Amino acid sequence: MERRLGNNRGNKYSKKSVYHSPTSLAFWNFSMDEFAFYDIPDSISYILTTTSQASLSYVGFSQGTAQAFATLSIHPGLNDKVDVFIALAPAMSPAGLHNSVVDALIKASPEAMFLAFGRRSILSSATMWQAILYPPIFVRIIDMSLSCLFNWSGRNISAHQKLAAYPHLYSFTSTKSVVHWFQVIRNKSFQMYDDDVSASFNIGGVAKHYKVAKYPTKNIKTPIVLVYGGSDSLVDIQVMLKELPTHTVAQEVCR
Repeated sequence: MERRLGNNRGNKYSKKSVYHSPTSLAFWNFSMDEFAFYDIPDSISYILTTTSQASLSYVGFSQGTAQAFATLSIHPGLNDKVDVFIALAPAMSPAGLHNSVVDALIKASPEAMFLAFGRRSILSSATMWQAILYPPIFVRIIDMSLSCLFNWSGRNISAHQKLAAYPHLYSFTSTKSVVHWFQVIRNKSFQMYDDDVSASFNIGGVAKHYKVAKYPTKNIKTPIVLVYGGSDSLVDIQVMLKELPTHTVAQEVCR
């Protein structure tokens, strides 16, 4: 059985483009919408073409699950090309961050992210710190950050596994992608990107005259299997199941 590993645009393994320099604003002008509308369908099409197969099985982890939920919901034909979608630590309806200060900030105004980090990549210096720091110290910083933001303990991952995995699991992305997630959290809706990020600053309380489109995830025909941790603060399984088709299967693993 052949296996292919997907790779998101803009991470430390994917900073090349035939059209834009990674130092340009245009290179980083993407959110989850671009993954859903273009990248995932193109990746699936490429794999099926090169392997001469009619369909494949998709295994996603965290962000990779959100991209699949989004793309399968808006591309009906793609559902016939994915025979099963296994979602590990599925991400679609996170309630917010564990840190109350950061959570309040991002829910009040996603625009603050652009003001703080610019409109290119976010935390692009992470690779420099990874190269400079003693690996166990780098792991410790990641653990502290995960505990602060998400209340994750990491107790089910051994020290050796962390040393091997953390340098590859965590990478930078576009600030716009992070802002998109904060919009999802703030509006409690698995929605498309809202270009009017400045709407949060409406002093007079003037409401928007439009509603941002949600991803129609109930339209997904592909069989879905959700595998989630009982202590994962980013997974609200009951809320998620309400937004997914009835054929979805959910399996909790140890807390």
